Amino acid sequence: MSRAEKDRRYGYEIKTLDNMIGRKVMSISIKNGMDQLTVMHGWIIGYLYKNQDQDIYQKDLEAKFCITRSTVTNILKLMEKKGYIQRVAVAKDARLKKIVLTEKALNIQQKNYMDMHEMMENELVAGIEDKDLVTFLEVIRKMKQNLGEIELDRYCDVGPFHRGIPPERKSEPVSRNSRQN
Repeated sequence: MSRAEKDRRYGYEIKTLDNMIGRKVMSISIKNGMDQLTVMHGWIIGYLYKNQDQDIYQKDLEAKFCITRSTVTNILKLMEKKGYIQRVAVAKDARLKKIVLTEKALNIQQKNYMDMHEMMENELVAGIEDKDLVTFLEVIRKMKQNLGEIELDRYCDVGPFHRGIPPERKSEPVSRNSRQN
């Protein structure tokens, strides 16, 4: 049995890395006068900023960030209250509300967040060779697919549907022996 098999703490290591990234982002945010912005708010603002040419709805955020509808609802309510987003009705269906950045969020994104994101990414991968980063991303993608097959299909843009399995089979359990890589 290899050491990797003995020390199966992959989830723990990923979670601690996530916590460390969150603390670092908050530290950088505070230094840049953006202490009212949570890490998730920053990610959402960045996503909306990069996709300004498209209509983005709550459902899109649920899939992009692998979070439940109730979580996204609460995040968006707070972001709206803080003045980062607006929900705007679309002409084709008044029930749908696209999510649009406010001037406040655009200013944050343009002034600080792009630099912070680049600084964080550079610090995160410092001293790691490109081939190792490629391997890391491949492993993370496979882990997301594994979890998607188990329980996250309804929330995330990973899982059977995104590997070409028709939507009508999406709710069927996927056995470990029938996985597609």
